[in-house]
Amino acid sequence: MKAVITNSQGVVELRDVALPERDEYDCLVKTEAFTFCNSTDSHLVNGTFPWEKRCLGILGHESVGTVLEVGRKVRNLKIGQRVLRPTAVWPNQDLSGFHSLWGAFSEFGKVKDYQAAKEDFLPGQTEVPGYAQYQQVVPAGIDAEPALLMIALKEIWSSVATIKEVTGKHFLISGAGIAAILLGFFLRRRGAASVTLTARRREPLDFALGWNAADDICLLSDLEHLRTDYDALVETTGSLETAIRLLAKLPHGRTIYSYAVYADLKDDSFFDPLRKNHVLLRADPCEWSAHEAVSAMVLEGKLDTAPLVTHHFPLAEIKAAWKTVSEKRTIKTVVVL
Repeated sequence: MKAVITNSQGVVELRDVALPERDEYDCLVKTEAFTFCNSTDSHLVNGTFPWEKRCLGILGHESVGTVLEVGRKVRNLKIGQRVLRPTAVWPNQDLSGFHSLWGAFSEFGKVKDYQAAKEDFLPGQTEVPGYAQYQQVVPAGIDAEPALLMIALKEIWSSVATIKEVTGKHFLISGAGIAAILLGFFLRRRGAASVTLTARRREPLDFALGWNAADDICLLSDLEHLRTDYDALVETTGSLETAIRLLAKLPHGRTIYSYAVYADLKDDSFFDPLRKNHVLLRADPCEWSAHEAVSAMVLEGKLDTAPLVTHHFPLAEIKAAWKTVSEKRTIKTVVVL
């Protein structure tokens, strides 16, 4: 089968690999589509992800597919079901000599019956990859593309859930990528008094405003026009320099929510400039916990995901697809298999 490989030095290409190796708790899945995580995949492709430095890996974690075969001990998954996050190879393992960089961008993947494996073994007697918790069944009635977008939606919905004081508060968001747009959308949905997005480029800011993800937008070059009494800053860009610039818009003692991945994230002192006069908290997601809530929003028509997909490509054009991400020309780029 074909899989998307990166060397962590900027190269993205197709290579031939074996079918996923499976045990009796695994299902074989035909991948229908995948989409880039603009931030994480960029770090992995460019070798700047703080927890993973390996080269020549199978890329990706945002995928959707249909179950083709089930293992002998699978009880909670069925042939024909649509599932999220099928992967060709588990983290910390290899397939055809390629490491797993979450390994979802391939023609075929696997999902594990996590519940059955837990029920059959006492704790400590088997190792079930934690990643399998994210491999959830898509409710009937949700097509492949909106199901695929649910991965990002769940991640951001669960991140917003970590922000305890939202109602009536004024939020400033650094960035206008998909994470910033969804953060703005869900903060407004939870009752924020106002959400302002700020970024370098006008086009994504205009999109955010039109998609009801912001009350106001501002270019970084026009920061003098912003108010100076925001209750919180949500940082999504990974740029410490930008975050420091925006601190002038928060009174001392207000909160900074850090969502982005930074190359120096493992060095806690990296954040010292942000902690000097403010409270710094991480807004880390717990994606799997938001599955039912986000599925219900999509089924009930409360979330129109179609405008978020700005580009479609076949698998054979993976390099052109990646270029839309690396050149920051996309909200979400979907590759259809």
